[in-house]
Amino acid sequence: MSHTDTTNYDWQDMSDTMRRAYDAIRRTDEALRRRWHLTDDREEMAALSAKRDARYWIIREFDKYPVHQVINAAIKLARPRDWHQLLLEHPHESQGDRSKIAYTQNEIKGQRDIQTVTSVGKYLTRHFDLPDHTIRDLVSRYGSAARFQFVHTTAEMIYHLHRGPASCMVWSNDRGIKCRDGVTRHPYEAYDPKFGWHMAVRIEGDNTMGRALCMTSPQDGVKYFVRSYLRPSNESTYSQTDDGMDTWLKEQGYTKENYWRDDERLAYHEANDHFLAPFLDGGEKNVTIDAGAKALVIDSDGEYTCDQTGGYPTYDEEDENGFECEDCGDNTDEDDGYWIGRGEDTRVCRHCVENSYVYAYGRRGNQYYVHQDNAVYVESNSEHYDEDYLSDNEIVELENGDYEQMEEAIEINGDWYTIDDERICRFEDTDEYGLTEDGWQCEQSCNWYTDDCTDWVEINDVRYHKDYAPSKDDAEDEPDATPQGKPLTMAMLNECSLIEERRDDGYVMFSISLLHNGRRLITRRLISQTTINQTGWDAVREHCRKDISADLIILSNASSPYVLEAI
Repeated sequence: MSHTDTTNYDWQDMSDTMRRAYDAIRRTDEALRRRWHLTDDREEMAALSAKRDARYWIIREFDKYPVHQVINAAIKLARPRDWHQLLLEHPHESQGDRSKIAYTQNEIKGQRDIQTVTSVGKYLTRHFDLPDHTIRDLVSRYGSAARFQFVHTTAEMIYHLHRGPASCMVWSNDRGIKCRDGVTRHPYEAYDPKFGWHMAVRIEGDNTMGRALCMTSPQDGVKYFVRSYLRPSNESTYSQTDDGMDTWLKEQGYTKENYWRDDERLAYHEANDHFLAPFLDGGEKNVTIDAGAKALVIDSDGEYTCDQTGGYPTYDEEDENGFECEDCGDNTDEDDGYWIGRGEDTRVCRHCVENSYVYAYGRRGNQYYVHQDNAVYVESNSEHYDEDYLSDNEIVELENGDYEQMEEAIEINGDWYTIDDERICRFEDTDEYGLTEDGWQCEQSCNWYTDDCTDWVEINDVRYHKDYAPSKDDAEDEPDATPQGKPLTMAMLNECSLIEERRDDGYVMFSISLLHNGRRLITRRLISQTTINQTGWDAVREHCRKDISADLIILSNASSPYVLEAI
């Protein structure tokens, strides 16, 4: 399957198809194992063993790791370009870097237990026709070692507020508003859980990396939120929207709104001539007081505005210590403003900075706030750049629409690619980078050559550079070369050394290698140290020698004139 036509696409049918393919692979392996146990013919046993071992790496990967969650999520959105390839690559969470994907690139690497590690975004782009913004959402949601959860008490919400992303409501521990009852409170205590308030948090390791204040409305049970916060990689910049949090909340049945709805309630705590008031996110910030219910009621016509960061409401529109935000027009506390733009000559409120601006590198490498619509993001260094001054910061736009530092990119035919893009290579004959589609690869050396290079030979439909082409004369250079055409026997193999290689991962690699009839033959077995300790070294060596010898005899009868290998 090589197309991604989504007409009448049924993701459940695709998931069932791939599940049946998993089951078929297991049944095939089980059938080979049963035939091996039932036969008394040694040659048939050797053939069955070799056949099973050649593809057992697929079962091994299935059993060791579950498929990465992002793949299941992507399948629900679009048909894979080639689900057979996706199935065999078995993409899973990388054990070395849990924010990346590990997969089996081809059968040879599968037999050698070698996995390729890449970013979640790059892997999704290879297998799915999805819009860039959808891939970004999937990466943000699944491309990290984060866990998402809800907290439902005031103490927990304030705890994660203070240890998480910065915002106007993050106060020092000794700061608070002394209320009429003598209790000093944080403004967040107005978000009383009895009125439906709670918080979603993103936790990575021991750190709170993201949060979102949430509401389950007592009016009708509607679940929604207004904005999310993500801790930036650079602590000098302000918190950004947590796209992964947004996606996770939507999966939990929440919608993202522009403001808190009328008639939602907060706790009412009197404080001097005012009351305890948090800074309300979103476009609706007015409240009225329901003194009898000891509650503040969100009301678009309310007489008080919760738009200050000091813990009190706005009660005097002509407050001489305030200013008018040049973006939204709201009256804003003097201490709650930010100068933005290249000349830092425009003043906006904290809410507008949080929702519409990013701290970016711009003209001559200087940093300042620019509107998010005029900034680009470079994933490799987690920084934003003013799109009008990309050249000042040596940032280039890649062929796929992403952006990268020039030193990490290569220009080919007028387009830029990252240096680790699988579509590019370095050609040996020109010593220059180019696209793999404009050249060919030597089967033996894996070197790439341009289509203009004619120093190659083709053997059995496989192309080799002349410097690496196999030859029957190779056997004459080996002192232990066997006579041409002579069959391989157990007596010959008994004279070969069984090589033992102890590895750091707790396994021992046993192998036998020899040159026979001008061909290099090699077979390996990977045995865990635990199995060796339980069985004994001598027994394991004897068993491995017999199995490897049987494989080598089978390989020696194959028709290929090249190096043969079984693992």
